[in-house]
Amino acid sequence: MNNKLTEPIVVEVIVMASKERLWNALTQLDQMKQWYFPMLTAFEPRVGFRTRFTVQVEDRIYPHQWEVTEVREYEKISYQWTFEGYMGKAVSCFELSSVGDSQCKLVMTNSTLQNFPSGIPEFKRESAEKGWNYLLKESLVNYLKTDK
Repeated sequence: MNNKLTEPIVVEVIVMASKERLWNALTQLDQMKQWYFPMLTAFEPRVGFRTRFTVQVEDRIYPHQWEVTEVREYEKISYQWTFEGYMGKAVSCFELSSVGDSQCKLVMTNSTLQNFPSGIPEFKRESAEKGWNYLLKESLVNYLKTDK
């Protein structure tokens, strides 16, 4: 395993939504399940809140564990990721800013705090980059286009 931590993954996207609408998509369980992780069972935008859910990829099971580490309503939310049974730790930070009257900019920064195993495809940087780009630039953008 490489001991050098990688550069953070940064994904920026402009969405046709208010900060309130975007914030709700990022923090309300019913909305998060529609564009992010359908298997989420609980989420609260509150520092110290923890949740756990399982994602399966082929025959591999990844028990996700999140802990909310920072909340500034309508501005920023961060949470730490670990996977039960695997080394590694990361934090994802979502920062929102208004762009004009009807648009909002989202900057997501995913920083590795402790390296994940290098031999697992889902933990490779390329997989994470592809996943974040899909989730934010496609899934979230398409979700925000729906009438809510």
